Amino acid sequence: MSSPESTSDTTGVTFTSDGNMEIHLISLSQAKLALEELEIKKNEYWDAKKKIVQRQEQIRVVYTEDDHNYASKQETGGSFGYFLAINAVDTMRRNSARRKREKQLAVLDEQEETLDANIEKVDRAIRQVTSYIHLNSD
Repeated sequence: MSSPESTSDTTGVTFTSDGNMEIHLISLSQAKLALEELEIKKNEYWDAKKKIVQRQEQIRVVYTEDDHNYASKQETGGSFGYFLAINAVDTMRRNSARRKREKQLAVLDEQEETLDANIEKVDRAIRQVTSYIHLNSD
């Protein structure tokens, strides 16, 4: 069982470090506080996702700039063996850069998917709390 990341007896919302949450509502005022806390958490997740997306864009821009800055592969000059060696080195360098970029992006993609799942969980909780408020406000 994971330890609570933040617990609030007044709002009835408990967030765990693995992105899960528990909601225990006993009053309308507590439900309204829970709704506010859920909105804040959703905004935190969105901010984290924006940072990840920006980092992904930076990685892609750097890779693209580096790829454009590579000299084009030699097509003429020198002996045939020299020509093959230069092309092989260029190909290895480009493949290495591509693999490095793919690894960096894979980690960020995984983090983004986790945040998307957490945002969806919070959205469902917001809908449930909103429904509770509407049903109990007379």
